[in-house]
Formats: sequence, C-alpha cells, structure tokens
Amino acid sequence: MSDFNLNELHIDILKELGNIGAGNATTALSQFLGKSIKMTVPEVNILPFEEVPEVVGGPEELVAGVYMRIEGEAPGSLMLLLKQEDALKLIDVLLGRDSSQEKVGTADLDDIEQSALMETGNIVANSYLNSLADMTKMEVGPSVPAISVDMAGAILEVILFQVDEEISEHVILIGTEFAYEGNTIRGHFFLIPDNESFPKIIKSLGFDYDDS
Repeated sequence: MSDFNLNELHIDILKELGNIGAGNATTALSQFLGKSIKMTVPEVNILPFEEVPEVVGGPEELVAGVYMRIEGEAPGSLMLLLKQEDALKLIDVLLGRDSSQEKVGTADLDDIEQSALMETGNIVANSYLNSLADMTKMEVGPSVPAISVDMAGAILEVILFQVDEEISEHVILIGTEFAYEGNTIRGHFFLIPDNESFPKIIKSLGFDYDDS
C-alpha cells in the first residue's frame, strides 16, 4: 500500500480546495433556493476507505447518501452523507417548511424530498469538482446523482459493487456545514478516486507522493 503523511501544507491545500468549493456552492445554493444559505468547511482529511462509516457514527448509522460518479481525466466517486437528523433538517430548509413537520425518519422520504436532496448533492458536487478542476487543471465532471437511505456500511457496499474499477485505498474527506438562520446542519463530502486516479489528483495538487 502506497502511503504518505499529511503535513500542514497538505492540509492547507485541501482546505483551499474545500473553501473554494464551499464558496461556489454557497452562491449556487442561495440562487437555487432564493434564500441565503452558507456552506463552510470545518474539517478536511485523507483517510482509509474503510474508516468512512466511522466518520458518520459507525457502519450501522442510518444516513442519507447522495452518490455520483466522477467522469473525465480522474474518474472516481463522490458521496455526500448526512445523518438522519441532519438530512431531515436540510430537507426542511430546502422545502421552506417548519421543522415541526419533519418525518419520523429518512426511510419515509417522498419523491419531492429525495429530489431536493439529490439536487443539493448535485450542486455541492459540481462546486467541489469545479474547484478540483481549477486546482489540478484536469477535466472532471459528475454523472447524474442517485440517492440512498440506509446504514452507512450498506451504502458503501453498494458503491463497491457498482464501481467496475478498483477504488483507491484513500478517500478525501471534506467536512461540510450548511448554515441557515442560525441553524447548522452537518454533512460529510467524500471524494473516492478510482485506484489510478488518486496519485494523479494528489500530485496535481502539489503533494509529494511515491506510488511505486
């Protein structure tokens, strides 16, 4: 397994990637919703793929996941994961309704609610991918998004099953917070490169990486 140690410079580069993407997403989401909503990036990291479920509370944590493939020069997968309570709060904001109307759980989401989450995931993904493309000078873009409501571990198993290529052992995590009228909604955005894409992305971002 090729590996490297993150240093402060690497963290700064990843923060820049996340902050530029979040700034773009803030503008796009506010225009889409017709209301002011702000996105910030409290956390960035690179971690092993198998640790992804732990970030959201463990493999049995019920989450809503918006998933899409990355197409272009650095193929891979993108995933926005929200814990059940955060997904319900975000849906209330997206649909302009009072939080008292929240459903019992994300398993009860109707088509309109799922569509709202997918469109949000699509906007966020495009914003982060545009940031990645600008910083790496590579052409990348997202596929049509899909949504899944399940345990975190089960969603990751579906991704592994659907991807023909071998995925990278490393995942880029961009912690994502949505702020609206004093409320904060926490999500986790994961960039999961295919195996051959990870060194391309890392080197293009200016990291020293030995993939021998």
